Amino acid sequence: MNKAMLHLFASLLVSMFLISCAQEETWDTLTAKGRNAQQANRLVEAEDYFLGALHIAQELSDNDEQLSKSNFRLGMLYHYRGHYPKADYYYRKTLDVDKRLYGSPNRHVATILNNLANVHIRQGQYTEAQQLLTDSMAIWEELGESENMVYVTSLIQQAIVYREEERWTESAKLFQHVITLGEQIKGVDKGLAWDHWGLLYEQQGSLSKAEALYIQAVNWHETHYGRIDAQLAKSLTFLGSVSLKQGKLEQAELHLQRALAIQEKIFGDTHPDLAITLEQYAKLLRMEHHDEEARNLDSRIQSMNKRFSAPFVPK
Repeated sequence: MNKAMLHLFASLLVSMFLISCAQEETWDTLTAKGRNAQQANRLVEAEDYFLGALHIAQELSDNDEQLSKSNFRLGMLYHYRGHYPKADYYYRKTLDVDKRLYGSPNRHVATILNNLANVHIRQGQYTEAQQLLTDSMAIWEELGESENMVYVTSLIQQAIVYREEERWTESAKLFQHVITLGEQIKGVDKGLAWDHWGLLYEQQGSLSKAEALYIQAVNWHETHYGRIDAQLAKSLTFLGSVSLKQGKLEQAELHLQRALAIQEKIFGDTHPDLAITLEQYAKLLRMEHHDEEARNLDSRIQSMNKRFSAPFVPK
């Protein structure tokens, strides 16, 4: 090979390397911008960045790691925004890549299975959630790593499934176990456990017990997550709901208005959790004989629910 050919070949190699670096930098840049936008609660902007990063990942060679991260971030974003069919789609895309990338049993796979279980629970699909939880917890146990936050979150979700199956005793025991583990394992959301344990009591008609647990959840979430937080808003909605059932209308109004202010600040004008809070507020309005305002809220809730129940058809 003469010098001219060698020079041309070397130039081509350098060009290919620079193109590869530019693509990689673009994926990194879009992912970082998406992360920053999500942290700043600019969720639509974050979606655009993450979709752009996914598109680049699909064009890269040897791209499993980028594909996994892009799909997972989209799954997490849609999960947070309440777009559960979309979250399910991108989590399953992540699962396909991670099984190829890491094999099983693996921490990544166990985490995605846990997240998928929550997506199904949020849609009332408890049979599907149960299988996903079983698979996730089995992986952690096989790895000998069951003392971690994700595993305990799966236990909370298992307790929720038991509750919805009216396996009251098993559910209550598991919630109590989670609270105990929460004293030992960093990152466990004890407020989440108290909320759903309280809901168990509320479903059984033990309103004072439910109220006490909801108050604990509110205090825990406010202390650990701050005053503008989605989990805190859910705790306030639960507390407002049980206050309504007890006829404590002024307290209910304070809790629900505070929940609505937080949810609208975080999510804007649509989210499944916001719809639930609005349903409780509509009940309050009817109890206070503000029927027209309640009907207006009903229309808003109906429109919101229709939007979030629509099936997701990927492009």
